[in-house]
Parts: sequence; structure tokens; C-alpha cells
Amino acid sequence: MLADFCLQRALERILKDLEAKHGKPNSEFAIFGMGKLGGNELNYSSDIDLIFVYSEEGKIGAITHHDYYTRAAQALVQGFRMNCSEGSLFRIDLRLRPEGNSGPIVRSLEGYENYYAAFGEVWERLALQKARHVAGNAELGYEFVQHLQPFCFPKHLTSTALEEIHRIKGRIEAEILKEGGLERHVKLGRGGIREIEFAIQALQLLHGSRYAFSQERGTLKSLQALLRLELLCREDAVALAKAYIFLRRLEHRLQMREDRQTHTVPADLETQTKIAKGLGFKSHSEFEKEWKRHIERVRSFFNTIVKSPRTDAALAAVPDWSQPSKERDRLLRQAGFSSPEKAVEILKTLAEGPSYAHVSERTQALFHQLCPHLLRLTPQFVRPDEILQQLERFIEAYGPRAALYELLLSNPNVLKLLMRLFDRSPFLTDILIHQPSMLEAIAYEGLLLEPHDRKRMEMDFAHESAETLGARLRLFHRAELVRIGLRDILDLVAGPEEVWNEITRLADICMAEAVAHLFGKRNASSDAFCVIAMGKYGGCELSYGSDLDVLFVGGTVSKTAQLIHLISKEEGAMFKVDARLRPDGEDAPITLPLDAYGNYYRKRAQFWELQSLTRARVAAGNAKLGLEFLNLVDDMIYVRPLASEELREMNAMRSRIEKERGDGQDERRNFKTGAGGLVDVEFLAQAQQMKFGHQHAELRRASTLEVIRRMAQIGDWKDEEAKRLAENYLWLRKLETVLRLFQNASVSEMPASREEWEGVARHLELKNGKELEKESAARRKQIRETYRKRMAP
Repeated sequence: MLADFCLQRALERILKDLEAKHGKPNSEFAIFGMGKLGGNELNYSSDIDLIFVYSEEGKIGAITHHDYYTRAAQALVQGFRMNCSEGSLFRIDLRLRPEGNSGPIVRSLEGYENYYAAFGEVWERLALQKARHVAGNAELGYEFVQHLQPFCFPKHLTSTALEEIHRIKGRIEAEILKEGGLERHVKLGRGGIREIEFAIQALQLLHGSRYAFSQERGTLKSLQALLRLELLCREDAVALAKAYIFLRRLEHRLQMREDRQTHTVPADLETQTKIAKGLGFKSHSEFEKEWKRHIERVRSFFNTIVKSPRTDAALAAVPDWSQPSKERDRLLRQAGFSSPEKAVEILKTLAEGPSYAHVSERTQALFHQLCPHLLRLTPQFVRPDEILQQLERFIEAYGPRAALYELLLSNPNVLKLLMRLFDRSPFLTDILIHQPSMLEAIAYEGLLLEPHDRKRMEMDFAHESAETLGARLRLFHRAELVRIGLRDILDLVAGPEEVWNEITRLADICMAEAVAHLFGKRNASSDAFCVIAMGKYGGCELSYGSDLDVLFVGGTVSKTAQLIHLISKEEGAMFKVDARLRPDGEDAPITLPLDAYGNYYRKRAQFWELQSLTRARVAAGNAKLGLEFLNLVDDMIYVRPLASEELREMNAMRSRIEKERGDGQDERRNFKTGAGGLVDVEFLAQAQQMKFGHQHAELRRASTLEVIRRMAQIGDWKDEEAKRLAENYLWLRKLETVLRLFQNASVSEMPASREEWEGVARHLELKNGKELEKESAARRKQIRETYRKRMAP
């Protein structure tokens, strides 16, 4: 408290003098106590460790903020050093600042953040754990602590951090050994004060990000916090507290006796006996026994928490990739890279950074540890070259390389997750690269563990904080799409239907929020408006890159156009909205009143337009109007069974689609519109709906799979027939998903290049392209046989 008081009073005077001479800058200034000052633990003869921070760069007249506050810091240090008749103040030590004695004595808040993110070492994490605002602007003090908290208490910590603490202590002991008296050094010797501090700070380093209450500065308070959180057993906590108090009392006695900063107990017996009696011990032997007991207990605990560095050949440093050799190229080809030279170029950039940037030795060392893991995993994937290129892009976008490398080293599953994403989906990779902050939220907040229902999705949307609705929707859409895609890629979904349901739910929420924004949340009946989902959107079967087939009912053309623009055409479109299924197609207004739909469907609609209504579902807007539209649908297609003539018309339409769409030269590619493709199953399901829907309401507005699965109970289908058709449909949809994950677009054909079939086959857990062709042909043959049997008039 005395040191804080002196610093505050001195700083007030210095800033007042500077302001009188140069004016007041548009920036604030604060002083932080480190070490024992930060922990409220000063000795009688302690130095005070300080760092200085100002809030932002700028100028006041011709003087920069940096120069202005450098003068303030220099004046403070000089004033404290001055010897007067009244004596001197505290000795100030600035060596804990970034870059130590060679670094500037003041930095901006942003300067500290950038330094620690790029170059911060383990010892600097420990030092900052004790940082406490002691003078200057309190608001800046709070901001500094909050901004650097992720560095002090990282979420992701590698085992090498604890090993580094052990190395630091080893270097300290080596220095003390040179001076002699290692066993008698109360602070830095074996079983000394520093080992208690390091062990406690190591536990705070491990657990601080999850348990904020463990983030105490003082040693004894930290022990109490760790005990309350059950991160330390009572026996150890009590023993360490007693040892710490004993050693600190001994340290105080030494400094009071000699009136200087010393931590070494004198070697002669007479002096030790006097110190022992001053501490209340009856004899020297009693003192020595107690001292030795504390040293042994502290040393044992320190070695338990802070383990010595491992020697692991598997984690050896990356070889010098810059030196060409047959062995180097062999290893890289074995890791799956087609071009060793290109791989070397990227690996060097990942380790050393791009030519225009400086990367710290710590960052390079972290990548050298990460690289063997990376190269062991690449052969498991289809496109190792692409993975490495995308990893380079992601790291460039992420920012602090050291922080990311630590994250990947401490969480190997996250590295696998990224590699699988880079391998499977360029479009999801691009989203993540544009918003790299999503990685931690998705990977570490349990977002991949289970699907999100509508309520959870709406909660997540409510947390988006962008200024405009469009920006909020786009951020929400991207985050959800990456989450859904990762669950799919990592095989965490129950099946393809779970993915379709979640993407459809995502579309519904985006549509509902946009409608509420444009038409009002109440969407009054006087100007009622609703969105009818059609096609796969109506059947809750959306996949990656799916369009939203819709009909708009009511409202105004201008607001409906704004709705389409918001969802489809603003920068970073969410979904492409397709309203061409409306009466008279693109020649008609984009929205019509309910009675116009009724007149059209009763008098002028073609049969395929009525067939498309089997998928009609209310997606957003006025619920009453939506229900009236669905009642109209029921009156149009579910009042009688499908007639033979109508079935012939469906078959004719199916034949036209088969002939007019897809690759006419290689029918094997057309898994969607070709014979036995997805459209066969969809037409077949729609025919069953129109055939039995007048008697079985549960078939109305059901998805393709729901219809097929119910046919064994409703029609004359056998269980095995319905089950086989559903399985074949699911397999083709899975094939479609693999291709859509890659392109994020509607895909109806296999790639033209047979080489690309090999990669698709591996993603479907098949050996090669030939096996993929064989599997596809067999399933499509079965689908076509069922189609012919069940669609015969």
C-alpha cells in the first residue's frame, strides 16, 4: 500500500507538470505492479517491478503519445532513484516489460496485445498473472487486465508449457550454483519460495481459463482459491502455506538484519543461531530441522506439478526441409504430397512465417512440435496437398500463429477436425477462413455434440450483435452452416435426415426473421403475408447449396422483392430463393393473393404444378393465411385417388426429365435425373401421396423418406421393398452430399473426370472409382425396378 501510494502521488505530479508544458493528450496512462508488488507481497527491501501502458497511439502537437508517456515514465524512475536527505524511495525494476532491457519502457495497450500474441513466452504468462493496477487511470487498468487475460490463462496449453517452467527453474538454480549457497537460498534455491510460486502458478495456468476464481495474484490467496475449487488437496495446501509463511518470515529476518535485498542464509553457525532465536526457535537444530522439512515438502510438490522435459523422438524438430534430398522427398510423398517442392515451401512458411513478417523462435519451436503430428495424419486424407494449402490460408487469417499452434498441440482432435474440413469442403473452409474466430466457439463450447432444435437456433441468432438484420443473419447462417457441416464431416450426425432437418431449420429461421423485419412480427390479417416452402425445402430435405423453392402469398410485390434481396442477393447470400413454381412462372408477379392461387389451380394449372404441391409447407409469415393455403392444396390434390391418366402424365414428365437433363453421353454420371436416380424415388413418393393422401392425412406434406417408409403399412408394399428403396435413396443422397459439401451448389452428376471419382469413393468408404461405379449402378437398378413396378398405371 505504501508503494502504491508513492507511485500514485508521484505520477499525479509528473502528469500535471507534463500537461502544463505540452497539454493533455487524448490518451490515458496506467502503471502496473508485477511480481511481489502485484501480489501485495513486498519485503522490507524489495525492488518494485513495473510496466507502463498508455491507451492509444496519437499525437499532442508535435509529440507522439509514445514520447509523451516515455518522458512520464523516465521522470518517475529518476525521481524514485534520487537520494535526498530524507532518503530514497523504492528501487524500480523494468526488466519484466516486453523485450526486457532492450524494449521501449512504455507501450500502447494494442502494442502489448500484439507482442504477447506473437512473441509471449511462458515466463511472461507467469509474470502477468500477478499484474495489478497500482497507479494512473483505473479504467485503462481494468481494460489491460481483461485484454491480456486470454494470454495469462490460455484455454489451450501444451505440456511443453509446464516443461518450460521446469527449465526456467533449472536455469535459475544453475546461476545460484555459480554463486554458491544453493541450499541456503531462501527464494531461488531448492524447495524455496520460487518453487511454491511456480507450482501454484502452473496450476493457475492449467485451470485459470475454466475457473476464474483461481485467478488470484497473491500466493496465499491463490492457495486458498485452489483448495476451494478442489484443484489442490487440503494436506498439500496446508503444507505449502506453512512452508511459504516460514520461508517469507525467514526472508524478512535476513533483510531486516542486513538492511539490504538478500535471500541467502549465512553459512556460519553463530549467525544462523541468532536468526533461529529471532524466529522463536529454542535452538539452531530445531530451526534447521523445520527448515529442512519445509524444503523437502516444497521440492516434492514442485516436482509433482512441474515435470521435467520429456525426450520424445516422435516429436523431434522438423528437419531442414530447405535441403533437397531423396529421403526428404520420399518422406513427403509417403505423407501423401504429390509435389514435395511445393509442400516444402508451405511447411517453411508455416514455421518461419511469410517473407514480410518476423516469427518468434517460440512460434517456430511450436510448429516444429506440431509438424510430425501433421505429417502422420495427412496420408489418411484424400487431398493432402489441398489440406496444406488451406492450412496456410487459415493460419494467415487466424492471426497469432503461436496461439493457434498451442491450441492444435494441446487439442490434437482440433487439428484432425481442421484437416478433415479442408479435405472435404472448400466452401466451408472459406467460411471458416473469413471468420476464424468460429473455430474455438464451435470446437470448445460443445456445439458439435448434438443437433440444435429451433429454440436453440433462435437463441444463437439472438446473440448475434451486428448492426443490420442482413449482417446478423449472414453471421448466424455461416456459423450454423459450419457447425452442421463439421458434425456431418465428423460423422457426429445420426444420419442424412438430421443434416437436412437442421439446414431446413436454418432456412426457416432466416426466412422468418426476414419476414418479421419487413412485414412486422404480428403480420396483421389486413396485409397478411406468408411463405410456402416447396420442393426439398417443403419436404424438410435441404442439403448444402440447395435453393429455396417457394411460393409467396399476399403482401406486396415491393416488400416481397426486398425479402428475396435480403435472403439471396445481399453480399454473402444465405440461400438462393426460387419462386418460379408460382402460377404462370416468371411472367407473373412474385406474390399473389390466395384467391388468385385458387382460381389458377382450379382452372389453368398443369398436372406437374399440382404434383409439386405435395411438398407445400408453411415456412414463415401469417399462420392463418398459411393454413388457408394448405386447405386449398388439400382440396386440389387430396380429395380423390390419383387417376391412371394422371399417373401416365407423371411417367411422361419423368421420361422428359431423364432425356433432357444430364450427360447424354455418359448416363452413369446422372445419379439424380438419370434412370434409377433420385428423381425416380421422388416421383414415386409423390405418386403414393396423391394415390393414398385422400384417406391418409399423415402422407400429406410428408418427406420422400417418410412416404416410402409408411407404404408398407398403407399400400401393398412389403417391408423389405420399402426398406430397400429407402436405403438406396439415402445412399444416393449421401453421394449427393459428398459432392455438395465440396461445391456448395446443386449437383446432379458425378464429376466428368474419372480421377475425381477416386476421391468421392474414399469419402463414401469405398476402395476406388470402379467400386463406386459398381455400387451406384446396382442401387440405381433396384430403384428403377421398383419405379417401374409401382408406377405402372
